[in-house]
Amino acid sequence: MIRSTRTYSCNVCGKYSGCTIKGLRGHQALTACGDVVKARNAQADPNQFTSHRTQIEDLPPFPDPVEPTFAGAADDFHSAEGSRTSNKRRRVTVEEVEDEGDPPRLSRASFVSLDFTGAGSPVEGHAPNETSFERLQRERKEQGQDMWTPFKDREEWELARWLMLSGVSQGQVDTFSKLPIIQKRVKPTFRNKQTFFKLIDELPSVRGGWTCENLEVVGDIMKIDAKGNEVPMTETLELWMRNPVECIKELMQDTRFKEHLHYTPEKMYTSEQLDQRAVDEMWTGDWWWATQSASPQNVEQKLLPKGSTIAAVILASDETQLSTFSGDKKAWPVYLTLGNLPGSVRRKPSEQASILIGYIPVSKLECFSRSRRSLEGYRLFHDCMGKLLESLARAGNPLKGGVEMLCADGYVRAVYPLLAAYIADYPEQCLVAGCKENRCPKCLSHSDRLGDPLHSVLRDPGQTMAALKASANGNDESVDQWGIRKITPFWAHLPLCNIFHCFTPDILHQLHKGVFKDHLVKWSTDSLPHEKQSQRRNEIDVRFQSMPRHVKLRHFRRGISLVSQWTGNEYKNMEKVFLGVLSGAAPVEVVSCVRAVLDFIYYSQFQLHTDDTLSKMEDSLRRFHETKEAAFVDTNIREDFNIPKIHSMNHYVPMIRSHGVAIGFNSEWSERLHIDFAKEAYRASSKKDYTKQMAKWLDRREAIHNFERFLSWALDEEISDIGGEDSEEDETVDMEEQFKETADAVEENCSTLPSTMTRVDARGIALHPRESFCSFAKRPPLHLSIDTLESQYGCDRFVYCLEAFLVERNMRAQDYWNTKPGFYEVYKRLQIIPPHFPEAGNDSKYETIRATPSFQRNKGYVPSHFDTVLARKSLHDVTGLKGAFDLVDNGL
Repeated sequence: MIRSTRTYSCNVCGKYSGCTIKGLRGHQALTACGDVVKARNAQADPNQFTSHRTQIEDLPPFPDPVEPTFAGAADDFHSAEGSRTSNKRRRVTVEEVEDEGDPPRLSRASFVSLDFTGAGSPVEGHAPNETSFERLQRERKEQGQDMWTPFKDREEWELARWLMLSGVSQGQVDTFSKLPIIQKRVKPTFRNKQTFFKLIDELPSVRGGWTCENLEVVGDIMKIDAKGNEVPMTETLELWMRNPVECIKELMQDTRFKEHLHYTPEKMYTSEQLDQRAVDEMWTGDWWWATQSASPQNVEQKLLPKGSTIAAVILASDETQLSTFSGDKKAWPVYLTLGNLPGSVRRKPSEQASILIGYIPVSKLECFSRSRRSLEGYRLFHDCMGKLLESLARAGNPLKGGVEMLCADGYVRAVYPLLAAYIADYPEQCLVAGCKENRCPKCLSHSDRLGDPLHSVLRDPGQTMAALKASANGNDESVDQWGIRKITPFWAHLPLCNIFHCFTPDILHQLHKGVFKDHLVKWSTDSLPHEKQSQRRNEIDVRFQSMPRHVKLRHFRRGISLVSQWTGNEYKNMEKVFLGVLSGAAPVEVVSCVRAVLDFIYYSQFQLHTDDTLSKMEDSLRRFHETKEAAFVDTNIREDFNIPKIHSMNHYVPMIRSHGVAIGFNSEWSERLHIDFAKEAYRASSKKDYTKQMAKWLDRREAIHNFERFLSWALDEEISDIGGEDSEEDETVDMEEQFKETADAVEENCSTLPSTMTRVDARGIALHPRESFCSFAKRPPLHLSIDTLESQYGCDRFVYCLEAFLVERNMRAQDYWNTKPGFYEVYKRLQIIPPHFPEAGNDSKYETIRATPSFQRNKGYVPSHFDTVLARKSLHDVTGLKGAFDLVDNGL
């Protein structure tokens, strides 16, 4: 990261003087000076590490600094590649060599996929049709209308778009529209909020619009009516919904998803030998392949006919709080997306690949006695979901022939929308499954056996319905044995649906918050050898505070006991350092158990799995069960592990094989959607009769987004975002501040790399799939003397190490000690970009290495940042380093 700066003169003729090595080399190549330099180099032994002052063996461990300078023939210590000057970002490549014994590195380019023959075929006799955008464009041209209609021009459209998406209230829209400067200078076609919203309502509608159905709930508490008669109390509730089949049609024909939509299942293998299965997206899992059928006679068995296309419906529901500081305003949104889309697309709110299809009414059901409210709440939910999904049940029925849908590629297909996955936290899963909240919603494990590493019999919809029918006739044996609530489940009439198999892993609530934060952190803290609980917590806090800072780590400067509001980001950042926090403080059995759980959590977040990685994931779960007794039961911290979230870990690997990687079904997706579809919609309402206003607000906002996509497609240009609506995960303020510190040099000084490389990240940096490299700024920002390097940067052996480096690489000049440079150009940071790993997803990962001393700022003292780097000099070093880690591994 350091290079010398001075003029370069020819020490042969003394006539040439320049500021670059390249110029000096050019001079020597064109004159006889070059021959003289070659003769000098031939006479000297370049590998002899000596100086005119002392032999290297005689140097003390920390010698007095000697300032080396570089004479005119400085090219002798620069290799031809190392000294090349360019305006592009400097790049040092590192060949990646697989360690002996490690599994071979995967490359998607070598994967082999087997498609399901005939599945997803277009309907015969249908030529490619117009999409909704193509039809709208044609109609505008035929009618002689501008593409901006109903707005008078582009500027008015952008103003209206900003007013709808910026979050201003209706009152503020009205005030803004009536401002004299707006009416006299801008002169929009709207004069107030009424005319503004009328203009918005003229935009093409999407997704069929909203309907409201009133539900009358009859309770068991009696009251006296106006006539003096005793009648049961009733409550009228509103179910707001829209047709899910129409929403699916919108997604299937959205031209933005033309390159993303998949219509057929496939089996993916890592090589042509087909001996190692791989799975990532939903269409690569076993469920889709098993559900698809190629035999027409299977219709009688309610299997899909040949050529059919499955729309893999993914639902999510979760009750959420609307009022922030006071009140009990709540909403219960139901979301829909498709497994035909990649997880990276459907999880991103800005893609609008997730659709709100309904609001389940939220009520305290005060017309029922306290003993019945819980059960009646279950029944109300299932009644509402049954009405909401009624059209889905008809459309997916194999006996009805499916629904012909226009797809994004212009072809018409016979689509069968089938419920494939249901994303929910544990209480919501129990609600949907209709089981009690101390049981597993996927299998029949009893509540006192949830901590055992056993795979129990899976729940079966047919047997469950038979048990409910028997209960209706007075036989409650199976209902009680299996922990079933007496309801009429909405999923009973959904075609080809095993609701218990639809429950996908929930990494956020089950692992990050549940197993790790709520249980493992508490138990590990209790295992510390301190008498009082306060002392144990203080020890954990101190250890978190003592963790070295890193640009990609949240530094808990006050520990964790004072954190009042936890999010997924806090859990993830705790997991990164928690093993180091416990090391040396907790018993070795606890550390081993924690390590097994953390291994499982990190494997669960892979974005591509193979048979090998799933085997390792199962092994980490096995190690947890092997060590948990010694870690927590023998020490009287726990009596058992009959916790549903711990039991849920047993279902992760089978569900990944069936439905694809777990990260694609993380409930962080639905939690993020609450902001757009519930909280912002509520803030835009008058807070009275708010559900109706929320539905109307969402209709208008989606019309804006749809028209925005149409204009982007019709004009073939990108529409700029308004106020960054979207990252998949919001980072904490502390993390943002740390990233700002490291991003400046890269953003301002770095340009793109050569176009010969194949991977390109979001910044335009080209990346080769098998290559690591580091990048840094075009121009070093610092010019430092050796005194500064030694006093502020800790480089007290800089001269010695620099000379050793040059000799090792055969780069030291003969007259190495003849002159003295004044300053060295120093880089503050560099970034290492490792090779692409399919398990980590498509995004490039960066590791920033900093070398900045402490300094004073207005806010106070800023500590130094000198990151530790382990650099492998050669393959001969691998064995020693690997052996060291093996010792650690055996010790744990």
